[in-house]
Amino acid sequence: MARQSRFTGQSPARPESIQRAAEMPLDLLVGSPANRRDETQDDADELVDAIRAQGVLQPLGIVTVETFCETWPEHAAEVQASEARHVVVNGNRRLWAAREAGLATVPVHQVRTADLRVAVLSENVNRRAMSPLAEADAVAELVELHGGQVAAAKALGRSQGWISGRVKLRKQVAPELQQKVEAGELAIDDALKLAKKGKSHADQVADYQALISGGGQPEVNEDGAVDLSGPDKSTAGNGRSKRSQSAQLHPGLPKAAANAAKAVRELVLAVGDARRDGTSEDELRAILKGVADGLGVDVDGLPPAVLAAAKLDGSQASSGSH
Repeated sequence: MARQSRFTGQSPARPESIQRAAEMPLDLLVGSPANRRDETQDDADELVDAIRAQGVLQPLGIVTVETFCETWPEHAAEVQASEARHVVVNGNRRLWAAREAGLATVPVHQVRTADLRVAVLSENVNRRAMSPLAEADAVAELVELHGGQVAAAKALGRSQGWISGRVKLRKQVAPELQQKVEAGELAIDDALKLAKKGKSHADQVADYQALISGGGQPEVNEDGAVDLSGPDKSTAGNGRSKRSQSAQLHPGLPKAAANAAKAVRELVLAVGDARRDGTSEDELRAILKGVADGLGVDVDGLPPAVLAAAKLDGSQASSGSH
């Protein structure tokens, strides 16, 4: 159920550079069903509050309803049922938040038809956490549209290794283990380890079962990821492997560790979104301080990837945590 807006009337004033973008009434816009997701999750309240105060700082990418329906005929009926004239293909969260904030208009720019499918897929991958398998499918399509992994990696601002891993997840990892990844019970990197050297799907599943059922419990590395690399072949002075000396982990720990790693990735994406949507450095520090307080650490004790996404170095983070 949509919450009651506390703001009505004209959109807040924006910087001069943003004012040069075309303005369009919200009534003429509809979100893209091709990249639908739950907009109310994660930092939704903070995004609404920021847009209520500052307006939408980054123009939304739009195409006409006719162009959208030609590209995604499977969504034509839903889009045509609205009274909108344009479909938002980049910025659906900002569109939702602008409506929640009670704005009358938002800045927009036209997306070239040739780039339309790439634009939507790229937003799905970069702008918000997707399920692992949906992300892998989107990456595979982007690789095809860009003509290769290197070009897709450059367009997305990701490493070629990251792109390759998502493609391999669908092509090489056993379907049973893909479902474990989807459920958050197995990290993507660990699923790829199990699929190395051309192992059959049956062998991958057998190796996974052996690792979690007494043949060697998964370990958790310093980054909080589940380590399924297998027994350590090095030995201590007593001749036993280092892995055999490790305490057996609680059965729920691998899943909890995978969930924690996923939460960090989602926090990194959310912080990046906040910066792109105009959240100030001071506001980001305040938000991250709340996260840090919940974990019982200072802001500079948060994962480095989070601080990097916020563009706060250690000294800055420390000053914002007291």
